Amino acid sequence: MRWFHRYFLVFFMAGTFNACAQRNKIIANAHAFYVVTIPGNIAVDENGRPRNAGQDTSTFVYVETTGSDPIWQYAWINDSVYQIDFSKVKENPAQVGFDKRTRTKITIPVASANTLWMLRLVPTDAKYPAPEKIMQGELLLQGVSKKTRITKKVNFQTELHSGFSQ
Repeated sequence: MRWFHRYFLVFFMAGTFNACAQRNKIIANAHAFYVVTIPGNIAVDENGRPRNAGQDTSTFVYVETTGSDPIWQYAWINDSVYQIDFSKVKENPAQVGFDKRTRTKITIPVASANTLWMLRLVPTDAKYPAPEKIMQGELLLQGVSKKTRITKKVNFQTELHSGFSQ
């Protein structure tokens, strides 16, 4: 009877390790970018006060995945929560834009069996706590794939050239 318990324990542990390994292999690569835009004409309210004065930052994340298509849910940067609008990127390599600092063209090649997603982070007033601890400036993504929660931390964001002279 002892041998049965030992084999059962070994198979149970192997299945657990396999499930954990599969969760981490869903995301092959992730690259974060942001664009800072400064409005030309500023909309005002009926009293002449600017409605949305100042600069606006848009954040995009390109995520290369393997296997089934995930459903992206939320992202966290510092203390802010974002909803995620996502879509598949069909071109390979994907043309992202130009690095603001170096003015070099940024492209993302994708392995033939993988899928590339563009995630656009949309600010929300929701106050969901991050499922993991994140450092200042770090970005955390959360989604679901085959009923399994997936998360990915992205440590570095590249600023893209906005297309206007700055």
